[in-house]
Amino acid sequence: MNNKILRILGSVAGAGAIVSLVAPLISFAQAPSFTGPGATLPPATNITFTTISGALCTAVAWIFTLLVILTVIFILFAAYNYLSSGGEEEKIKEANHQLLYAAICLIVAILSRAVPTFVGFFLNTGGTVPIC
Repeated sequence: MNNKILRILGSVAGAGAIVSLVAPLISFAQAPSFTGPGATLPPATNITFTTISGALCTAVAWIFTLLVILTVIFILFAAYNYLSSGGEEEKIKEANHQLLYAAICLIVAILSRAVPTFVGFFLNTGGTVPIC
């Protein structure tokens, strides 16, 4: 019974994560308004390194937020397992593993914020490119 509930919660959390990642992309979707016979797409002259880095910074910010939320969820599940363990070694081990995963998730979140700064440093942008 407990295993089924965890599977259902995992499925719901996975579906929620997918929806939260896809929803911002859907909001940016725009239909081009080119009319007339033989209308072609204009050349992509407005795409620069600055706009690409801005998009990457936005993606990094979303990933950071998602990972911090996942960290809180892992910690809450671990706390629940500690409280409901009743002294059983197996449940205590599971809660310890969940806390370890929460720590790893937090480290990855911090690294996701640090990587763009390191890339800007190694590219020697000199402050011309916005760093997250």
